[in-house]
Amino acid sequence: MAEPETRTDASIRRLKDNKVLSRIIVGAICVAAVSVFIVQLDNVRKVFWPPRNNPLPSKNRQTKAPDIPHEPLKPTPEPRPEVKTQPPRTPAKDERVFVDCQMGVMPLKVPAEGRIHVLLTSEIPAPMGDGGLMDYFGPPGSDWKFTNEGLPAWAYRCQFTNYSSDVLFNLTVPVHLTFRMPLPVPGHDKSRKEGDVTLDRDWVVNIPKLDPSPAAPYEFYVWNCCVPKFIHVALPDALLYKTRKITLLQSAGNLFLSLDPVPFS
Repeated sequence: MAEPETRTDASIRRLKDNKVLSRIIVGAICVAAVSVFIVQLDNVRKVFWPPRNNPLPSKNRQTKAPDIPHEPLKPTPEPRPEVKTQPPRTPAKDERVFVDCQMGVMPLKVPAEGRIHVLLTSEIPAPMGDGGLMDYFGPPGSDWKFTNEGLPAWAYRCQFTNYSSDVLFNLTVPVHLTFRMPLPVPGHDKSRKEGDVTLDRDWVVNIPKLDPSPAAPYEFYVWNCCVPKFIHVALPDALLYKTRKITLLQSAGNLFLSLDPVPFS
């Protein structure tokens, strides 16, 4: 049978209950204080250390582009290679010289200029002579005789016309000469045919001045006066003028025939 509770025991029990309640109240107050402190600390952090708008993505986390209303993301254009401006090029000049060599006879009259230029062929090696032209003089209109017999002297008359825009000074023209041995033709005592080459060389001619067309062309004759060989005459496709080349245009069939041996025997 339980003993009846005395007044002292009841007081002690009430005191214990009050202590527990006090502890509960103090704990609740502490929890509330800590919550308030955390909220205040978070506010301070937001003020002094604001959050980043675009945090750096980690290696294992996939980021999504932010949704911007009415402004779609544009791809970044690839860098274009740098284009260097080139200086304007000066167009090349259209420099051309035309030559026409016609077979004919040496002039029978002295021209109005009182002279003619003649390439007098000579079978000498190049080391013994570089070339050049000879000038034949006479009173204008007077008679000329180039052979002792008074027969026509056959030669090439070459005319050079400048179709460039500039005057050409000291233009060098290499005239190629090929000498061939004449051989008798069986059954034709007065006929000859060409044999082996005895000399092959360039004969350099200098044109002092060549004015642009429509100025008069520069002309000279190629004449075999006394070499008993067939002589082929040829001209190049271009002329070297100073440090550049000038196109040399030639008429169709230019210099097709050879000069006959003199004397023809």
